[in-house]
Amino acid sequence: MTKRSYGEGGIDQRGENSFRLRYRIGEKRFAKTFHGTLADAKKQLRALLRSGDTGEHVAPTRDTLTAWAEHWLAIGCPGRNRARQPLP
Repeated sequence: MTKRSYGEGGIDQRGENSFRLRYRIGEKRFAKTFHGTLADAKKQLRALLRSGDTGEHVAPTRDTLTAWAEHWLAIGCPGRNRARQPLP
């Protein structure tokens, strides 16, 4: 496990039971909105930082629904059920 330096994560209260988690993985900065208690927000921030340490972190994307649908259609619609054949 690597040692983290000062300033690689922070919690900002945005409203009642709403927090913004700010964290850094490598040289990139990320932010995530979290709804729950402050104690749960701290746990979530630790989990996000740990996922970066173990290499399991998946960076969030900002793709639009249209871009995602076009990509899904281009790769052949995986996960789509085939149309049911009518019974004879």
